[in-house]
Amino acid sequence: ALPISRTWADAIRRDFGIFKEKGINNSDYDHVQGMLDLKENQKRLERNANDVNGLNGLPNAYFELKQWKDAVEAQKKWIAFEVQNEKDEKTRTARLASGYLNLSWYDLFVKDFDGALAASLEGLKYDPGSLSLQVNRAHALLLKGEVGEAEKIYLEYKGQKMPGDSKTTWDETIREDFRDLKAANVESPEMGRVLGELGEERK
Repeated sequence: ALPISRTWADAIRRDFGIFKEKGINNSDYDHVQGMLDLKENQKRLERNANDVNGLNGLPNAYFELKQWKDAVEAQKKWIAFEVQNEKDEKTRTARLASGYLNLSWYDLFVKDFDGALAASLEGLKYDPGSLSLQVNRAHALLLKGEVGEAEKIYLEYKGQKMPGDSKTTWDETIREDFRDLKAANVESPEMGRVLGELGEERK
């Protein structure tokens, strides 16, 4: 039996986390968790179309399920909601910076590179020092074919540590992003050269 405060979905997430810690991995874990997240957020929005947690959580749930277009549309709705409803300027600024960061990333997966560039630039208005937004800006430029401009950004932040508690470097972030993009058939023939310039051997 489950504790009253714990939902079925919470229990599954907990168990999957334990499995991963013990090295018991399965490619379906993320898909199942994505489905749970999607259902939970949809239920929230059925009860209240303006539920903040539902609107905020829905885009990522779609993204985890590789429903890229749905993720983009849901993210745009979240941003519009924040623009119209959040009155606290500090909270609004932080949420819009994060919102445009996510949108710029999701746009890459639907190959809307102009949209990704526009979203990253909009996000930088709210958080000018965001390395994550600069990453997505560089990706958008590279995939648009503006290789020279992209390379300037890739090399400008070479070796820097990503913000927060992350131990990940800029270079590692680029490599991981390229891997994820290639897995979704989003790539540029210049990706190998960029990695080479960041110090990784070309393959």
